[in-house]
Amino acid sequence: MLGYGRGLRRDLSQPALAPKSLDIGVGTQSFGSTAKTCRVGFGRRGKILPSGSHKLPALGTNASGDDSLSTKAQDDEKSKEVHPKDLIMKEPKETSSLLTSPKATHGVKGTPIQLVCNHIRINSDPNKGIYVYEVRFIPNIDSNRLRRQYLNEHSVKFGGTKTFDGVTLYLPILLKDELTTYVSKAYDGSDIEIRILFKRKELLKHCMQFYNVLFDRIMKTLNYVRFDRKQFDPTSSIVLPQHQLEIWPGYVTAVDEHEGGLLLCCDVSHRLLCQKTISETLLEIFRRNPKHFQETAKKALLGATVITRYNNKTYRIDDICFEKSPRSTFTFKEGTLSFLDYYRRNYNIEIKDTNQPLLICIKKQRMSQRSQAEDLVICLIPELCYVTGLRDEIRANHKLMREIATFTCLSPVQRINALKKFYTNIDNSPESRKILSVWGLSLVQNYEEISGRQ
Repeated sequence: MLGYGRGLRRDLSQPALAPKSLDIGVGTQSFGSTAKTCRVGFGRRGKILPSGSHKLPALGTNASGDDSLSTKAQDDEKSKEVHPKDLIMKEPKETSSLLTSPKATHGVKGTPIQLVCNHIRINSDPNKGIYVYEVRFIPNIDSNRLRRQYLNEHSVKFGGTKTFDGVTLYLPILLKDELTTYVSKAYDGSDIEIRILFKRKELLKHCMQFYNVLFDRIMKTLNYVRFDRKQFDPTSSIVLPQHQLEIWPGYVTAVDEHEGGLLLCCDVSHRLLCQKTISETLLEIFRRNPKHFQETAKKALLGATVITRYNNKTYRIDDICFEKSPRSTFTFKEGTLSFLDYYRRNYNIEIKDTNQPLLICIKKQRMSQRSQAEDLVICLIPELCYVTGLRDEIRANHKLMREIATFTCLSPVQRINALKKFYTNIDNSPESRKILSVWGLSLVQNYEEISGRQ
């Protein structure tokens, strides 16, 4: 589309000139994700400004270049020319907002009120930063567990304080060399070369991923138990003895940048656990249906998530092995060992029922020298496992569900108290405070208050 200036004139005593070829360009300038297009045509005083390399004569001149206007008239024409760039730059009000972050908007309707939100402000030391490194293993190691294990062997050499997600290493200090190399030994005796390459220095407020990894470490120091993305406090459990159930309160956290700085979002969550062991559940199934015991047991338990109280780890039941028992043996580092001896030696636990079957959990594991994942078979003792989560028989009991809801459906005041308790747990833990202080971070004691309207 060709645009015409409103001041187009020509000398009527001269015939209109039509150039043989005319290049008309369209100029485009981008601002962020929005492109502004300037349609270039005739200027205010009749000069054509193509995007190509051809320079066309102004109206009132012939094709050979002979001037029909006086020198003074030409100067007047040049002083009144409008360049396409000038057209674009005359729109600062339309484009300036695209170059900066959008301003916060506030409503004007309704009655102003003060609100409390489930966020805790994070203060950061402006004089401190985060040094970001990329970690490479030669030969390559796919298992994050092995990556952390090999890197931890040398953590004292770079200060001990670190945060590592498997690929990126965050340190509060700058290493001497841009490329630092360490060597570890694999299980088969081969050398594993660890290369730590300096990438950049980041301000604390620009590292969202770092904060989330850091608070996962803080949760571990508080001995919280992780279920998916949520962390639960087993020391504050609520017991329902008449139903053999207990409720673990917990939190789900996320750090993000909002108006005014960094905020830790902390929401309350709960996890239901059964105080009855899997061994007791198997006995109940056997009493009800001894003829089809194995089929009924697998139908009831396969896919369930269980927790082992001796290490507070969760597993998914993938199978039940009725051919094995705690008296069965397995290969250990020190040789062959029975499950009875293993739990007695490592956890000081005496297994009572030596004839119970074993629960099978299959997890994927990548070895250091192999790219493909292998199945790691974990055998669990039913006597030491407890079912977690809402089962079908609990969901069908409406009276029980209402009783559970009295503890899990919290009022605003109860949510505020839970948020205060979360802060208190971190503040009372010297190890948690040390993790924050090393990185120049601290939590504001009070929750965030914001203005709203109703």
